[in-house]
Amino acid sequence: SDMYQMKHITSNLKLSKFLGKKVRYKKDLLADDKFVSINGSLCKTEVYKVAFVQKDYRGKDVLRGYHTSYEDTFGRCLDPEEIEVAS
Repeated sequence: SDMYQMKHITSNLKLSKFLGKKVRYKKDLLADDKFVSINGSLCKTEVYKVAFVQKDYRGKDVLRGYHTSYEDTFGRCLDPEEIEVAS
């Protein structure tokens, strides 16, 4: 977690609104076959629990979400522009 500078809090309001929430990919993105092929077919149905704010490989602040439907200890890097709170 040190390498990705993971933390439970952030001063970034856009990111902080997702922390601790269950999220899914935006439905309009899932209509794009290219998006689904890049992110895997599970992205169509999977819900993620956002646990951390972290830096991605480019140094950009992103979110780390964990699958809620099965054991997932590694998680997935989530772009806040691509997700919405799951209702």
